[in-house]
Amino acid sequence: MAKERDKYTPFEQARVGALSLRAAIRGEIYPITVTTTAKVFKVPDAWKGALVFIHADGADIYYQISTDAANVAAASIAARAAEAGTPIVLTAPAGNNGCVPIANGTARELQFPPNADTIALVGSAACCARAHLAET
Repeated sequence: MAKERDKYTPFEQARVGALSLRAAIRGEIYPITVTTTAKVFKVPDAWKGALVFIHADGADIYYQISTDAANVAAASIAARAAEAGTPIVLTAPAGNNGCVPIANGTARELQFPPNADTIALVGSAACCARAHLAET
């Protein structure tokens, strides 16, 4: 289903998208258990192509989203890009398990791709990722 913001030009989408943001609705809230071992989850259909609010409750949370069903998301806090040459050419970490943080006590609204398949989550300590669909 098309989002309201999709009816507008790219220059108008941010403003219209902001107007479509909403609070958590009963039945759409996912308090996800996150551990220090990466776990991979199927992306809920309602999240595909939408903004999803994720709050890190209790520790830093690191995430990676994959759009490839054959190559599920993977997250490693220790992953680093490979560097070679001058100027330095960056290559994705071996295993393609680089990830992005959400600091403890903060939240992010993530734009999930329409073809998102899996999301990997790992924490700096055991914690909870409190997630919900963030737009109409």
